[in-house]
Amino acid sequence: MASVKGSKTSSKGNSILLKNRVFLTKNLHADEVIELLLQERKLARSEYDDIVGQTTRENKVKKLLDILGTKDHSAYSVFRKGLEEGECDQRFIIEKLDKAVSQTAERRLKVIFLGATESGKTSLLDRYVDDKFLAKTAPTLGPDYRIKTVNSEDFDESVKLQLWDCPGKGTYISMSRTYYRAVDAIILVYDVTRKKTFEEVRHFLQDFYNNSRGCDDAVIMLIGNKQDLVLEDNRNKREVEPIEASEFAKQHDIDFTHETSAKTGANVEAVFRILINEMCQRNAGKADDSDIIHLQSDKHRREPLVNCKC
Repeated sequence: MASVKGSKTSSKGNSILLKNRVFLTKNLHADEVIELLLQERKLARSEYDDIVGQTTRENKVKKLLDILGTKDHSAYSVFRKGLEEGECDQRFIIEKLDKAVSQTAERRLKVIFLGATESGKTSLLDRYVDDKFLAKTAPTLGPDYRIKTVNSEDFDESVKLQLWDCPGKGTYISMSRTYYRAVDAIILVYDVTRKKTFEEVRHFLQDFYNNSRGCDDAVIMLIGNKQDLVLEDNRNKREVEPIEASEFAKQHDIDFTHETSAKTGANVEAVFRILINEMCQRNAGKADDSDIIHLQSDKHRREPLVNCKC
């Protein structure tokens, strides 16, 4: 009997099961695995009953995977042991899962936030990273560094986002240029209720083009923040229309997909999901078109802005 793999395998196991869900649903015979999970106390009796109560093999597997997704990583070791010890020959499943574990690597992607003071960059980061909103935040006087690791069925690997909140005011802006190197994405943020913050987007974009090197494949996304301030009875507060932002983005070959609200969380997750998909596509050099949301054409190389108007 083969031995159960060590901690490296089990630490990544649950995410591997999720990423191979379709394969497992099609091929796994889970009865012996379920019995062992119950014996090893990785399944509660109610969870066990819920699984075995399913009417088809496929539904049993789906229910099992749903439950394992809520467990700690040690459950994967027991799951794998059940495959090895079971009378049903499922060696091909073990080989596929082990290969998937060995190929799993944490991808690091660098994202820089640029925009005028009070455009809401810091609040946008607070909402995405910590799911919180502070009514008042201090101006960013030096680049602030945040990290968020994303594990999802949408990606073939764990993605660690390195998120840089750069100053948006005066002499502090020049400090941001040292962080342009090897960037994977730029997020340009403006406040939909302040036309001046939108007008300043062009200057941040120009500064990036003038001072970055080797970033031709960087994804550049334009985000109109503080959408909550212009809804319903407050529409007269809007100073930047979505069509204006869309036309600017088209003119400069960058992306504009959504307005967001750091306060309510509206569209924040959606924007980052699109951004991460595009960064992963460009970094990998290959992608499954059915799973990737395309933002721009293949002409990623950027030229400096010349006599362009906001």
